[in-house]
Amino acid sequence: MNKSRPPAGVEPKGPSAAERGRGTLILLEGLLLGDNQLVVLHSQLGGVAGLEGTVQHLLGHSVLHLALDGADAIPSLTSFDRVILLMPSLDRLGTHLIDIMSWVSAGGSLMLAMTPDNSSYLQVIASKLGIDSAGYDYVKAESIVPSEDFMLGGGERYEFSDPFDSSLSVSLRETAHVWAKTGDAGTPLIWSNDCGSGRTVVCNIGIYDKVMRGFYAAAISLLGDATAYPVINSAVFYLDEFHSPVP
Repeated sequence: MNKSRPPAGVEPKGPSAAERGRGTLILLEGLLLGDNQLVVLHSQLGGVAGLEGTVQHLLGHSVLHLALDGADAIPSLTSFDRVILLMPSLDRLGTHLIDIMSWVSAGGSLMLAMTPDNSSYLQVIASKLGIDSAGYDYVKAESIVPSEDFMLGGGERYEFSDPFDSSLSVSLRETAHVWAKTGDAGTPLIWSNDCGSGRTVVCNIGIYDKVMRGFYAAAISLLGDATAYPVINSAVFYLDEFHSPVP
């Protein structure tokens, strides 16, 4: 459950993994300066900062443990139930990627939240992600059609306002469960795959605007048996020099 947000300009210091028990490890392709300033490194796709903010909004600060100083800073995965990768290229993980996949096979849950680059590292673990083959080209995601059992509003087609070639061209194995796809070509956008005693989830959307938070929240829910997050269908307006929020 996401916790209440702090006042503007105040970023809470979350407890350590040992203090909070098993939680979520989020690996960013970049460096964090201060509390919330992300500098993206070695990324050919934009939006890492936006997606990082989306995941923090959904999960809350107290469940995040960020490995920010390279692959060698990755802590022991025994303290975590879920790992979320916010990086299109898996190459920077090096041999740690094998460790992560071994942890998944033993019962962990892994999510690739960004459209992955088709590299030799992706090809090594492709079968565990439910990928049969992947091209080197990207296809246009003009819309998204979530399955009816994936989220509220499933079965309907939702158009993207500014579509572009954002999704990797992939063919999936029969073991993969597709939860969302494009409306025209049926390109898989969100899918899961059982891997040993664990599970992998891949988001192949490649669009990270705030309006996509519902889809990423639903994808995160696939990592466990149950996920709760607040949805408040309201807005708050502030009047200039008026010190109380007016709903």
